[in-house]
Amino acid sequence: MSRVDYGQGAVESRRGPSVRPDAATYTLDLGSHSVKLYEQQGESFRLVRTATWEILDAEISADQLGEFLQRFLNGVPDLESVTALATAAFRRRPNLGETLATACQFLGISVSIIDQESEADLMRRALARESVLASLDAINVGGGSIQVTSPTGLTHLLPFGIADLNRRFGLSKGPSEREVTACREFVAGQLPDWLGEFAYTGGERTYLESFGVPLQGIWCLADDFEIFAARMERWSNHDLESRSPYDARWMSGAIASNSIVIACLQRSGVHRFAPVDLNIAHGNS
Repeated sequence: MSRVDYGQGAVESRRGPSVRPDAATYTLDLGSHSVKLYEQQGESFRLVRTATWEILDAEISADQLGEFLQRFLNGVPDLESVTALATAAFRRRPNLGETLATACQFLGISVSIIDQESEADLMRRALARESVLASLDAINVGGGSIQVTSPTGLTHLLPFGIADLNRRFGLSKGPSEREVTACREFVAGQLPDWLGEFAYTGGERTYLESFGVPLQGIWCLADDFEIFAARMERWSNHDLESRSPYDARWMSGAIASNSIVIACLQRSGVHRFAPVDLNIAHGNS
C-alpha cells in the first residue's frame, strides 16, 4: 500500500506488484493547470504528452477523474508502472485529494500529494543534474503555487499561482481588461531579495522557440522577452488559443506566466534568464 498525504490527513492508494527492472516506468505530474506524462527507460526520460485541465476549480467525481486519467494514460502497457505526483490543487482541496486517491486506487496507480517544499526540492534536484543550469536560481510556477529556489538551498514559497493571478488581475479577459502592470508589481513585491540569474521551468523553452523569440544558447535576453510579452498582451483570447504550442487551453496562463518572468527580471535586476523545459518530474527520475 502507498500513502497519499495532504495537510494532516492521509488515505491509502493501492499499488500492485513491482514492475520489472528493465521495463519503462512513468511519472504522471498532476499540476493545477496541466497534467503531464513522462516515460523513463534506462537513461532516457521524455515527455510523452501534456494536456491543460485547470483542475483547481473543477467539480469532478472519482469516476470522471478515473476515466480522464485512463484516457490520458492510453498506450501505457502497465498502469502499475505509473507514479503520480499531485500538487497545489489537491493540497488546497482535501475533497479533491480524496477523489484523486479513489480514482488512482481503482486504476492501480501510486499517487502522492506533495507539499511545496517537496516541489522545490525536486526542482532544485532537476537543475542540479544539468551542469549549465546548476548555478542558477529556479522559478517553478504552477496553477496554484510558485516555488523559488537557489542552488545553495534557499527556498521561497508563494501560495498563489497562474490561476490566482488570472482571477485577481483579469488576465484571461480581453486585452483592454487585463491589469498586467498591477500583476507584475504584485508578483515582484512577493519575490525574495536574493533572487539572481534564474531558470524558468515547465516548458518555457519550447514555448519561446515556438514563437520565434531569439535565444542565445541557454539564455533569453530580457529585452527580447519584454518585446515578445508586450506583443502578446495585445492578442485576443482567440489569438492566444490558436497559436498555442501545446493545446489551446494551455495559453490561458500565458499572460500570467509572462508577467511572472518580467517580475522576476525586474526584482533580480538581471538582463537575461534561462528558459527550460524541466519539470518536477525530472527531479523525481
